[in-house]
Amino acid sequence: MPQRIKLPHFIVAALAHIPALAFSAQADDPPHLPRGYSIPLIDLADQEHRQVVVDREEGQYLGHPTTVLLEDGRTILAVYPKGHGRGAIVMKRSTDGGLSWSDRLPTPENWASSKETPTIHRVVDPQGTKRLILFSGLYHIRMSVSENDGETWTPLEPIGDFGGIVAMASVERLRDGSYMALFHDDGRFLRDEGEVTMFRVYKTISKDGGLTWGQPEVIAEHPEAHLCEPGLIRSPDGEQIAVLLRENSRRFSSFVIFSDDEGQTWTEPRELPGAMTGDRHVGRYGPDGRLFISFRDTTHESPTKGDWVGWVGSYDDIVQGREGQYRVRLMDNTKGTDCAYPGVEVLPDGTFVATTYGHWDEGEVPYIVSVRFTLAELDDLAQHLSGVDTKESNARRSQDIEALLSGQFRWAVTAPIVAPAERPDDPCHAIEDPTVVHHDGRWHLFCTIRSRHRTHQIEYLSFTDWEDADRAERHVLTLTDGYFCAPQVFYFAPHRRWYLIYQVAEPSRKPALQPAFSTTEDIADPGSWSEPTLVFEEHPENVNAWIDFWVICDEAKAHLFFTSLDGRMWRSATTLGDFPGGRDRPRVVLEADIFEASHTYRLKGLDRYLTVAEAQGDGGRRYYKAYLADRLDGGWEPLAATPERPFAGPVNVRFEGEPWTDSFSHGELLRAGVDERLEVDPSGLRFLFQGVADEDRRGKPYGEIPWRLGLLEAVPGP
Repeated sequence: MPQRIKLPHFIVAALAHIPALAFSAQADDPPHLPRGYSIPLIDLADQEHRQVVVDREEGQYLGHPTTVLLEDGRTILAVYPKGHGRGAIVMKRSTDGGLSWSDRLPTPENWASSKETPTIHRVVDPQGTKRLILFSGLYHIRMSVSENDGETWTPLEPIGDFGGIVAMASVERLRDGSYMALFHDDGRFLRDEGEVTMFRVYKTISKDGGLTWGQPEVIAEHPEAHLCEPGLIRSPDGEQIAVLLRENSRRFSSFVIFSDDEGQTWTEPRELPGAMTGDRHVGRYGPDGRLFISFRDTTHESPTKGDWVGWVGSYDDIVQGREGQYRVRLMDNTKGTDCAYPGVEVLPDGTFVATTYGHWDEGEVPYIVSVRFTLAELDDLAQHLSGVDTKESNARRSQDIEALLSGQFRWAVTAPIVAPAERPDDPCHAIEDPTVVHHDGRWHLFCTIRSRHRTHQIEYLSFTDWEDADRAERHVLTLTDGYFCAPQVFYFAPHRRWYLIYQVAEPSRKPALQPAFSTTEDIADPGSWSEPTLVFEEHPENVNAWIDFWVICDEAKAHLFFTSLDGRMWRSATTLGDFPGGRDRPRVVLEADIFEASHTYRLKGLDRYLTVAEAQGDGGRRYYKAYLADRLDGGWEPLAATPERPFAGPVNVRFEGEPWTDSFSHGELLRAGVDERLEVDPSGLRFLFQGVADEDRRGKPYGEIPWRLGLLEAVPGP
């Protein structure tokens, strides 16, 4: 579970007991990315000095507000319905940045006929006329216009012969001066008397400053997921548009799509991490370029599920699928998930004013509240939680990245953390070739084991803490009765399945050693893996030997890397759509003094790739070299690739206790996520490896060398 901060007068302990009242996953739900999150959670729910009541009426449901900040940087308008979405539209004004609010303002008579959540936006036409536009959805979508900062409004009028839900959830000015507005529909309201279909997300374009709108076009749909409530965020450089999407079947996490051409074309929807899963995402940039995104928490596994929450991170976190920096609970909702269609504004001094509705008092109808904060204040709370100064932490991270990119690696090594299991019926000599992911609060470790009778098998163990790893229950996978070993595990998000890549013996082929894969929907069930399937339909004619197969994906392709025990690393690619099949002819991509066990990762936040590969040193000792590339189909440059300056070897490893290994063999970096991109955080690297002392391996055949697993941890700075 995420960490939670405890400050004076907070009742944060109650977070752990919030029931999942709505949208629980069904037994036959598809597998997901991690259903929870691991970033810190801080809490503002009991900090009443931050809260301002915008509107409350005894016995009257008030919900679903949106807000707009006017040009003066202090006037905020809020609009919301008297009812759950449907109901007369109320408008209020604050002239002091949300510290106080007016009485309810006069509005056009037909605003009382609103049937759906109203939204309000600022626009400017090509002649420079500034106006506010207010939408009310369902069939038809209707709009009101004000050209005097909301003092007076036109009545609601249809914008076309179409309708939709939560119109318009987002409105964005495009480079050509036109505006793109986004909404969703499930088939019922796009046309009169429509039939229910899958949810789809639509865009409509205005070229005259919001006065008229074109016919809607679909920009996002999914064969199984119900995508809705589009929350648009433009990249800091203005070159890309991201749209965060609620997922209404509750079988998936939230989704995101991207456009690099001002909304003309869009990527396929991709699931977001659990940390960003929710309804009605509204994001704004802070003064330092970070994002705050407010939403209703519908993360599958979250102590704040159903509450009004926020997320702090970077735009690149969204692009890269990272969890972000931390989460914030803004208010504690006391009834299910009925809260948090938020308005979010940022004042000139960096103060965020987030406004929404919810059941803030047990047994009472919802009312409208705003919460005020700065990112600096949230950072201070996060610092109390972590015990690390944010500036100091950022400086440490910069030092770590600088050291990595210059090839300066230093490590501290633990005592052995996993040893061969004792099995009297088939004594185990060694545990080797580890691959590991952290999922649902547990480490899932797969390794090769070398035993007296069965020479090569894969073993699985799961645990919460590394100090418990050696005591974890061992499970030998039953994939085949023959040879199988050298696993790699990852979650392939497009298939929503876990993949285990490994090597098997196939006597009908030459060489007999072949790459294979198995899949499962449940990584925690060692008996659920499918039977082996060979990766290649036929053995590539240009490869005479290969070993240690490794898959990593970029935005378009799945790349299979391997070595051939002769100083060469190879690559074979296939499209994501054809994975795991459809591979092209392998080609040599690196020639160097390397041996085996090449593993490739994406460096989180750097848009670069790191390959580590095992080499043999004096006396047969094993150590690791490192290489860098800008892309997976590019060339590799040496980074730390000599015995005197290795990635990991005897010369740059410090023992914290009694020395126990002279070799650093077949290792894997601990990843920042679980999916096919294989991201590692360049700050605070950890490397799980197999090791053995010279005296323990001397005179033994390789299969009887008593390899054990240890963990290298990067030593900070120079």
